[in-house]
Amino acid sequence: MKLFAGARLFISALILMGLGFGLQACSGGGSGGTTTIPAANISLASAARGYYDGSATISGGTNVDVTITSPNTKAIFDEKGFVIAFKGQDDAASVIVLVYKGTFTEVTATTFKADVRVYVNGIYNMTSTISNGVIDAGVTLSGAIVGTGDYANSTGNISLTYTTDNALTAPAYAFGTANRWRDAGPTGDLFFNAATNFDAIFAANSVPARLATCNAIGTNTTNVINERTGRIRAFTTPAVTGCGSPGDNGQILNGYLTNYNGGGTNDDRMLIVVSNDDYAYVEMFSCVSGTCF
Repeated sequence: MKLFAGARLFISALILMGLGFGLQACSGGGSGGTTTIPAANISLASAARGYYDGSATISGGTNVDVTITSPNTKAIFDEKGFVIAFKGQDDAASVIVLVYKGTFTEVTATTFKADVRVYVNGIYNMTSTISNGVIDAGVTLSGAIVGTGDYANSTGNISLTYTTDNALTAPAYAFGTANRWRDAGPTGDLFFNAATNFDAIFAANSVPARLATCNAIGTNTTNVINERTGRIRAFTTPAVTGCGSPGDNGQILNGYLTNYNGGGTNDDRMLIVVSNDDYAYVEMFSCVSGTCF
């Protein structure tokens, strides 16, 4: 299994889509009229959107042998949802990576609720909820995670800080194959064709293996609203090609990428997260050739 770059290779997280929240009507009094109940707000304020880091504690309960205390948790929060990545050990002391992909079900200025899809080592495993999320816009986010259905006894907590990277001017990427962002393998890489378009090749030892060596060619990006335009990019890949198993070609993935300070200079690391309903892949890249930006 491939680990995080930095500590080794930070596999971490993901990507984000909104769900509509329908209007409900209830019968009125004797007049026979109807009253429309306003739909819950599911849009996170722009001041709270961005890149976060912090800590998490996760217990999988009796159904999933996972106990994680992760002081190096990464997260991206967007208008309709979020991705959070944790690395730790299962109860047999094997390294394990969790990705939480959340969709907001209710948001206020200071609180949020969300449904969460949980990926264990890149493969969708179960659902959870966050019903008591707390927002201090542009400062912190936190909340308790509770499993649902067969996983109701799984629990956890997240504590995240809005990083200073959000306030930095977005990098102006250098274009072309000579300016590659690459993993620690190095078998996976990414380069920009234009300011809002990139090619990516996932690592040969990707977790999960179903996405190994897949190519996302000509992927267009859009900006996530945040302190600085362009710091966080959202994208949907074209149908991927070149996967290790031909049967895995054709998948379409949603994702995010953002640069941050990996302990050297500003923007010297790139976090990229992609997922669909079945798989989640997270990679940490460094600029290893050319100028990159």
